[in-house]
Amino acid sequence: MIKIKHKISFYVLLMLLIKPVSTDAQVLCDNFEYAVGTFLTSNGWIAYSSNGINPILVVSGNLSYPGYISSGIGSSVLISNTGGEDVCTNFLVLNDGNVYCAFLAKVVSATANGDFFFHFGTNTSGTDVRGRIFVRAVPGGINFGISKSKDNGVYSNTVYSLDSVYLLVLKYTFNEANSIDDIVSLYVNPPMDLNEPEPLITAGYGENDATNNINIIALRQGDPADAPKVVIDGFRVGLTWNETPMPVSMLYFNSVVNKESVTLNWATAYEINNKGFDIERKQSSDKNPWEHITFVTGNGTTWNNNLYQYTDRISNSGSYQYRLKQIDYNGFFAYYNLDNDVDIAAPGNYSLEQNYPNPFNPKTTIDYQLAKSNYVQLIIYDAAGIEAATLVNQKQNAGSYKVEWNASGHPSGIYFYRLTVTDGSITLFSDSKKLILLK
Repeated sequence: MIKIKHKISFYVLLMLLIKPVSTDAQVLCDNFEYAVGTFLTSNGWIAYSSNGINPILVVSGNLSYPGYISSGIGSSVLISNTGGEDVCTNFLVLNDGNVYCAFLAKVVSATANGDFFFHFGTNTSGTDVRGRIFVRAVPGGINFGISKSKDNGVYSNTVYSLDSVYLLVLKYTFNEANSIDDIVSLYVNPPMDLNEPEPLITAGYGENDATNNINIIALRQGDPADAPKVVIDGFRVGLTWNETPMPVSMLYFNSVVNKESVTLNWATAYEINNKGFDIERKQSSDKNPWEHITFVTGNGTTWNNNLYQYTDRISNSGSYQYRLKQIDYNGFFAYYNLDNDVDIAAPGNYSLEQNYPNPFNPKTTIDYQLAKSNYVQLIIYDAAGIEAATLVNQKQNAGSYKVEWNASGHPSGIYFYRLTVTDGSITLFSDSKKLILLK
């Protein structure tokens, strides 16, 4: 999903009630679904410092975090530790209440001095920095820190690991009592809960609030002596907690295989603005795009557990992958991947099943199984032995198949269907069965 800036109605949680608040504001979502190797500045971002020097690149692969709506989509970007161009992207000017920005970060390296790599801001020149996120190296790992403006970072003592994916949420709170009371808060791997948790760390009171608005997020590549190296993915900016990290809390997603049938089961702890789920499938070794199977309607906004089930029938044997594409009513989506591959074994022999229903009017279904990949013919004949319809006439892979015959253009009577499987001039299997069209 590419970066989206559009108007939506935001939802505010008041105890157990969701009330639509029409702020006519804009939200930003950027999953870096851009061509790998291109500069961010070629994809709508704006350079504001060290223009053209070591530009930030789109890199292959993405970051994933369970339950996060912008997990596992598109590509990612790399903030280098060799210094260079800083970039930002803008959105509607926000100047009261709270502003949240959630994203995924994997710190590859950091220094003991520490430095900031992300911030809010008030203009695309980068001269007015608001809400900075720092990282520093400590024995055993890293610490995250924040500052409201240009002060040094205030760090948490919690030790996190290098090369691990973290969900970071930065919150900026506008307060109007005086010029030093705005607050920034940082959450690291917050629980996927409806209620906003306590932040890991806060900072800002006493530091001057030089301006009173925010309209950019920015990525910074600092001095090589202090700068970290960080992979970034999945930006979401919103005005409430529930808009940024979590529209759906997934409890589980699993599968049960019975011959050629795959039953998918999943459950949600709660849902916010959930339109539903696209079910997608592809062969494990297939580099082609995912195939859309069906859509399962969601439950909108609900605080109850919801169970879902869908049974998919696969004709060809092989190993398959499944994923759910959860879509909300604002058009945003998130992927949930099935952890395991699904293996469909080839039938042990060739067989032709009795059609159903039988008698029928006007449609009936014929099942058959192929032990190997061969040329297949499935032909309908009338009682006089005259061909009435050819349903299959092609090479097919090993697997189980269903074919429907619509006999609306044929008279009532007794018909026969014959399955013939050949390998060149050699007939490997042939069988016929009777079916009755009763109008």
